[in-house]
Amino acid sequence: MVQRRQMLYENMKNRIKQKEKEAQERQEDINMQRAHERILDKIEDDRINEIKKREERIQSYMNNMGEVILKQQKDANMEEDQRLMDYYHLTLDYDENE
Repeated sequence: MVQRRQMLYENMKNRIKQKEKEAQERQEDINMQRAHERILDKIEDDRINEIKKREERIQSYMNNMGEVILKQQKDANMEEDQRLMDYYHLTLDYDENE
């Protein structure tokens, strides 16, 4: 009888330990899943930031190219205006000399 009671007590202790171990394993699994989610979130944030940086570099390059093109157009217009002014002065000088 005493042995049987002792055996039941040991079985109950083992079941409690087993449940505690299972609860601990479940908690560890939850913690691992959360850590994995944080890693995935970090990877996604890094990817989004890299895309933003690329877009900013592309936009900066496009803006810079636009400024260069506008400057070239302005320079070309000024050069053309200067040639027209020179031609106008030449024709005036020619007309005055006649």
